[in-house]
Formats: sequence, structure tokens, C-alpha cells
Amino acid sequence: GNFDHAEITRELEEAHAKGMGGFDIWDVTYVQDEHKVVPAGPPFMGPESTRAIAHAIREAGRIGMDIGLIISSGWNAGGDWVRPEHRTMGLFRSTRTVEGPGAHSLDLPFPDLDPPTSGRRRPLILARGADGLPVFHRDVALLATPAGAQAIGPRDVVDLTGQTSWNAPAGRWTITRYVCTNTGQPLISNSDNSAGPMIDHFNPEATEAHLEHFIRLLTAELGPLSKTALRYLYTDSYEVQGNLWTPRLAQEFSTRFGYSILPFLPALDGRIVGSPQTTSRFQADYARLLSDLIIEAHYQKGAEVCHRHGIRFAAEAAGPGAPIHNCPFESLRSSGALDVLRGEFWHKYSNPNHPPDTVQVVKGVASAAHIYNKKFVEAEAFTSVYLWQEGPAELKPDADRAFCEGLNRIVYHTFPHAPRAAGRPGNTYGFGTQISEELPWWPLSAPWHDYLARVSYLLQQGVFVADVLYYYGDLAPNFVPAKSIPPGLGPGYDYDVVNADILLHKLEARNGRIVLPHGPSYELLVLPDEETMRPEILARIGRLLDAGALILGKVKPLRAPGLSRPEIRDSEVRRLADRFWPRVVSNRTPLEVLQSRRIAPDLEFPAGAPIDWIHRRDGSRDIYFVRNTSAQPLRASLRLRSPARASWNPVTLEVLPVDRPAEVSLPPYGSLFLVSGATPPSRDTRGAAGSSLPVNGPWRVDFAGARTATFQSLSSWSAAGDEEIRFFSGVAKYETEFTYQPSSKSARTYIDLGQVELLARVSLNGQEAGSAWTPPFEVEVTDLLRPGANKLTVEVANSWPNALVGDARRPRPDRRYRTNITKLPTGWSMPFESLPNDKYPLRTSGLLGPVRLIQR
Repeated sequence: GNFDHAEITRELEEAHAKGMGGFDIWDVTYVQDEHKVVPAGPPFMGPESTRAIAHAIREAGRIGMDIGLIISSGWNAGGDWVRPEHRTMGLFRSTRTVEGPGAHSLDLPFPDLDPPTSGRRRPLILARGADGLPVFHRDVALLATPAGAQAIGPRDVVDLTGQTSWNAPAGRWTITRYVCTNTGQPLISNSDNSAGPMIDHFNPEATEAHLEHFIRLLTAELGPLSKTALRYLYTDSYEVQGNLWTPRLAQEFSTRFGYSILPFLPALDGRIVGSPQTTSRFQADYARLLSDLIIEAHYQKGAEVCHRHGIRFAAEAAGPGAPIHNCPFESLRSSGALDVLRGEFWHKYSNPNHPPDTVQVVKGVASAAHIYNKKFVEAEAFTSVYLWQEGPAELKPDADRAFCEGLNRIVYHTFPHAPRAAGRPGNTYGFGTQISEELPWWPLSAPWHDYLARVSYLLQQGVFVADVLYYYGDLAPNFVPAKSIPPGLGPGYDYDVVNADILLHKLEARNGRIVLPHGPSYELLVLPDEETMRPEILARIGRLLDAGALILGKVKPLRAPGLSRPEIRDSEVRRLADRFWPRVVSNRTPLEVLQSRRIAPDLEFPAGAPIDWIHRRDGSRDIYFVRNTSAQPLRASLRLRSPARASWNPVTLEVLPVDRPAEVSLPPYGSLFLVSGATPPSRDTRGAAGSSLPVNGPWRVDFAGARTATFQSLSSWSAAGDEEIRFFSGVAKYETEFTYQPSSKSARTYIDLGQVELLARVSLNGQEAGSAWTPPFEVEVTDLLRPGANKLTVEVANSWPNALVGDARRPRPDRRYRTNITKLPTGWSMPFESLPNDKYPLRTSGLLGPVRLIQR
């Protein structure tokens, strides 16, 4: 909530100069502020806030950057302007037990609103009238059921809706009043003066009113939004708590499924209505309706509203789902409804209750982009609770993994707006890998941003190439897990995932392949191992078979999901399955099917080799991105289905010709592109293996003016006796001289820096040679070397922890650094004053070497 217009401009210009293309503007709380140093800012989208956002949009447009804007303070969507009828809704109950036979009043009390949001961290936000009841509430039903019975027959559910009294039959009965009203769900992590309720995501009027509120305020400041740098409005992952309802749900249920939801409301309380199978069928219909409603009312409606004003709609609409978040949607369709699709991935995710892959939400977003013809696959990137711990080399494996899942645009989490008046490193959010101009290594960061941009650009070209298309079933909610080697497929083949929407309306078979109108095609469609399938989907599968599609399905469908005309639809499923299943491959694995068609792996590599990859095709050009997933150097022979003619190193920009098979050499966590269809470079004629000359020093080191020192041998700053060096965070400049006598005119010559913590920039004889931010920490200096004496300069940067730990030893008024964070390595860990210790020593920093001049 805090901002400074001049500082906004400075940060935009800094980011643009380092190669970043835009920002999403967030308003969020600090999370950690033990000493209350962060002042409360103005309300989000109030006059001051709106003027600051407009300033950022104007300045971004001036310097050529794009802006997205979050549609709430914190998340998910909401604010204090949301009217009661548009706020998050739930279905609440009050009950009374009566004995029959006998007449009883049906005047049940208003339900207690606490239980559905028990365990919440923040108070409910409810608009109440003079009678103490929520301003908005609607009675949904009044039902009587046999008391104490876990399983009840549909005829045992007595609908008393609209009645004031009831002559109960013999027995004990539970009368339940069902009321739809606001849950009071507050925004999550909103800034101090920006508390408010979330919207009802299942109500299109709520979405429209909410987005129009933003658009109206911004248009008043900026004029038509289509003429500004504001590219989209954005909503974060869906994290609403409690039960799910909306005022029109009962009517929509009846319209779409042809029967009333009211007799089945006890099933939402965990009771069995009719039979377990009947209850399961109803629950499938209810879950599908929730998915359809949120997709139509929020994601599709959001895009529709934004399009009217010449901007786009972006969201994280692919999970993660349960057990982390209560996401109700079929995630391929929810993502496909958007203009800008976004997932997320974490750095060093460490929740003991959830495996790390539960928050690797990229593959599903990529599949949605592929099947819905969307160019960009974004992700909230490097989400973390570890603050100022990493350099680019530690982040690169996470980025490369996401690239191999289909990512092609990085959105850093987080670049905190930190006005200089707040000091350095400044006030910041307690989550996210901090990547901003307040980082000590920011001055050397441009090559890291360039790397991400280069890889992203190439992976935006053409279409994704895969052999297998997995249909992930009819049910909701549904999510695509992180990329893996699916059972029965094996390494060297890639895949996409498809949903019912695309299967029904877009998928075709042509020339023996399964194709989409915009280009992607697949050899094989694999059906889920489920006995339920909607008859219309089975009929579509039959038409694909008639057109020559190759389809694998191990489990023959026996019934339809849901409770809409179950006998008729089950019979239709069996009839269609009997007709089509003889032509469905059912007794082989996907790998066996592909091998029977002589479909070799798209990328073949030695068994067990730590290789991950992705393949795109742009016209006649094939683009493979390959990464080493291990911390050890890798040499491997790769056979590509579309042979490459050149390799391109996105770190060094080195381009080399490629043989068949492609012999690749990758450093720890290294990566490269293999490209076909282009004119290969001339074969390298320089020496392969050559000499090595140690550069031993001594080294003169300038610690940003705080100290100068001479290192006779290289060692970590954290081991120095001088506290100004031991607790230094920033960029230090190393200088030394060495003598060089050329031994071969044909050799390339490199400075090998050995170990660097965290990244370095190299100059030779006063000219910049390049940067080293990832293994092998080498920079080519062939054209800068002189016979005889040479002056080598190496600038090395670390991050904040050592300085913050050292600063904590000073009395608080004498401290040099200011931030709301008081603990490391996370905001919840150990106070600065208790560090370093055995669990968290000072971070190794500086140029560790050995430094060598190498020729090859």
C-alpha cells in the first residue's frame, strides 16, 4: 500500500535497462513486520492508490513496458466496494429434531455462520442489518429427514419449503433450514487499509460489476485503456474457504441436469441419499455444475468484460487443487477461457504436508495453451519463503524444468516496490524470491534476465510436438499433475492432456493422426482408466475411430456419470461401447502401441541419463530445448527424430554444428537448443583440448569503498577476520595481472573462474569480456588477450544475508540497513541477532577459484 511516484519511475527504468518487459501491480501486506516499521498506505483503488497505478501505467508506456493489475488488495478478487449480493456465498444450515406423529412449527433459527469458516485466520466481513442478520440472505429449502440415519431414501426427504408448520409422521425427524448468504470470506493478505470481502465467483454479475469498478476508476485517470500500457487485469489462484454456493445454483442445477437438487442437499452434509452410487452420481453433477459456473461466470465473463475495453484477462486458473486449495474447476477449460494463462512453480518448496510437485503448476497450463491455441504459457515463478538466499545459478534449474514442461514466459515473484526512504534492502513481502534493483547482485543481473528471455522467445515459436494425447476424463474438479514419464510410455516421448470440451468440439482425425485445427497433432489418444464416460464423448470417440484415429483404452466404459436420466444414458454408453470398443486398443501400453507403428522416441538418450527436454516445430524448423537435470557435468549422445543441424547455447550464444547422433556436453544443470532446418555454422576448426594457465594473484579487492584488501589466495569473504569484509554484501572488484604467451593461433581462450558465489562480470585489459552466473563460470577472452602482461578485473556480487547478520550486531540506531524482515533464512526462522549459527552459517561469498586461463 506504500508507494512513491518518483521511485516507481526509477524502478521501472532500472528493470527495463536490465531486460525486463513489464510488471504486474500488486497491493499486498508485508506479512512480517515484528517492529512495525511499515506504515499503512492508502486504501487500494482509493484516489491516491489509483493515481499511483495510473502513474506506473503512463511511465511503463513511455519506456516501452507492459503492465497488468491485480483485481484486489491481496487475493483472490474483491474489495470493500463489493455489494452484499455480489460477495462470496455459502449454504448454511440450522436444524431441529422433532418427534412424530404430531404438528410442529417450522420456525427454525437463522443458521450459525461460524462453522463453514472455522480455522480462519482473519475475521469475517459481513454486512448485517438492524436485526443482526446478514443484509443478503435467501432461504433455499426446508427439508425433513429421518433423524440419526446416515443413509436415507429419496422419498424419506420431505420438502417443507414454504410451509410454516408440519404434521410429522411417526418417528424422530431432523428438520433442516438451508440458507444462502455471505460467508464473510475476507481477502487474503490485503494491505492494512484495504480489507474487504471476496466476490461470488459463480455469479457473472459479481464479476462484471467488480471489473467495471476497476475499469471506471482507471479510465477516469487514463482515458481509454486500450491506448495505454495496461495489457490485462489479473486474478491470483482461487483460495476461497468454506462451502460453495450461489443464489442461482439450485435453478441452474435443475435447468442443466433435469432434476431438483433439493432432495439431495443432505448429501452435501455427508449423508447417503438413495444409495452410495446414487449419491456419487449426484455429487458428480454438483461438482460439474460448480466447475461450469465458475468458468462461465468468472473466467469467461472476466475476459468478455475486459475485451469490451480493449484489454485482456489473466488468471492462475489451474490450481493447485486439493489438498492445498479448494479449487472447484476443471482446470484445462478454466485456463483455456483466459487470454493470459498462468501457473506457478516454487523454489525450495518445503511444506512437509505436501510434496513439492503439488505446487508445480505448469504442465496443465501448457496443455491448455496448446489445445486452446494460446501462444503464451506464463507462471508465477520462483515462489518461495526463503529471502535473499539465491543467485541465478540456483534458480536456473527451476526455470529450465518449467521450460521443459511448456513454460515460455517468466513472471518473477517478487519485485517489491521499495522506496529509498525506507532504506535498504527496504520493506518487502514475506514470500517470493526477491528479484529487484535492491539486490546486491542486481547490477550484474542482466545476463540472467537475457537468458530467460532468449529461452522464452524460442519456446514461443511454432507448436508443441508430442506423440501422445491423454484424455483426463469427464469429472470435476480435475487437474494436470507436474510433467512426468506416464506409466507405460517410457522416456523420449512427450504428451499433452485434453479435456471433454476440446475432444467434443475441436479434435479431429486426419491421415491417421489426431489433429487440432491450429496445428498440433498426435499419434495416439489415451483414454482414462475409468468405467464412466458421457455418451456424447463416447460417440465422438467413435467418429474419431471412423476417421482413422489410433485410440488406446484399457477400461471399457459401463455407465455415464451423473444422475440425469441414468438408465437411458447408461444404456447408451453400453451400446456405444459395444459398437466401438473392438477398434480401441486395450491390451497394450502406449509405448507398445507406438513401437508397433515404428514410432521411435522423439529424443533418444542413454538409459538413466539425467536429461529433460521439450520439442517445438516452427514450419520446417524443429527446436529442441535440452537440459541436464543433475549437478554433475554430462556428456551424452542424443538421437533426434528431426535431426538437428546446429546447437545453440542460450547462456554463451555459442553456435556449433551438430553431427548425427548429436554429441552434447552440458555443465551441471546446463541447457542448450538443438535446431534443425537452418544453415549450420562452419565446423569449428580450433583446438579441442589445450593448455591451462593458473591465475594465482595476488588479488587486490575493493569492497565498494568500504574496504580494500589484498588476497594472496582466494577465499570466502565470510572467512575474513575483518568484519567489514566478513559481513559484506554487494559488488566487490578483484584485480590482478598475469603474463600470457600465445601457444596456438587456432585456440579459443577462456577465463575459468572456478567457484563463484554468486555471480561475476569479467573485464580484460579494460574491456568487458562477459558475465559468469552459472556453471562452468567461464568467459571467452580470445580477442581481448595480449601477448605479455594482461590486467584481469572480476566483479563479484553476493546477496543480503551476511550484511543483515553483521548489521544486527550494532545498536539499533547505528544500523546501516533497514527492512521489516528480522529473521532468516525465512521471515519465520531465526532472528538476525542469533546468527550465524550451526544451522545457518554466513553465506559463502566471493570469488573462490581456482582461476585459470584455458585453451581449447
